[in-house]
Amino acid sequence: MVATPAKRLIITCDEFGETHSANLAVFAAVEQGLNAGCPIGATLQMPGPWASEAAAFAAAHPESDVGVHLTIECGLRGMKFRPICGRTEVPGLYAPDGYMWASAALAWQHSPEDQIYRECRAQIEAALELGVDVSHLDGHGGFQGSNPAGYARVCGGLAEEFALPVRLQARSRYEQVGAAAEWDRIRAKGIHTSDRCEDLGYRKADESYKQFYLRRLQELPAGLTDVYAHPCADSQELRALQPERAEGRIEQRDLLLYVRELPEALAEVNVQLCSWRAIRELQRSGSRARP
Repeated sequence: MVATPAKRLIITCDEFGETHSANLAVFAAVEQGLNAGCPIGATLQMPGPWASEAAAFAAAHPESDVGVHLTIECGLRGMKFRPICGRTEVPGLYAPDGYMWASAALAWQHSPEDQIYRECRAQIEAALELGVDVSHLDGHGGFQGSNPAGYARVCGGLAEEFALPVRLQARSRYEQVGAAAEWDRIRAKGIHTSDRCEDLGYRKADESYKQFYLRRLQELPAGLTDVYAHPCADSQELRALQPERAEGRIEQRDLLLYVRELPEALAEVNVQLCSWRAIRELQRSGSRARP
């Protein structure tokens, strides 16, 4: 009898659509994952200047796992985002310079929750209108971390409205800020969520790609973990916008391109690879079971 894995893993590339460099890396990672039988998903950042290119790829690959990376803060140095909604609809989300605020904390400070909900709803609708079969929801930057309770209310409401699962931090994080009831309320509605989310990480100097995956898989706690990455192709664009993060993002691109090593590593440590798309279908069927 084969034991049911106590550890379940989703791999997601965030900030799809933010830059062309990110798009090129996500295209390669998603296709590599599909070819290797190890799905790698992505989350589409609709205010990003390259969102249309990203959405076209998602629409042309309906088997891929693409969610919406809900965004309420500005972009990178030298690149700023405007909300999808106009200033009259969400005035609180517009900073004095006419763009989004520099951080999610400032966005929460200046914008009522109903305006944040309205903007996030518009981002989901914009992705759907571009032909993206949205698999799940998550938040960009400090959206969740700067206000876990508000994030849970906004994303919980949208997840219920659009019948989508949602990325959540661990319940312990919500307990620390007195918002465990909001975490529990999402689950009680039958909305499927991650048990936690964490960064993919980086390879040690003496590690092979397979050894990296074995180490990271062994480090995972029980439950469903959404491991997110920020892969980018090496380019002048990346190095101009994120000089201090460029090498790390290129390295995460390289790690994801070696996902063909993942099946053997998964088998060795009894970890089950999941996708948000499969979880979405379970949620829509009314099942509370995990894939």
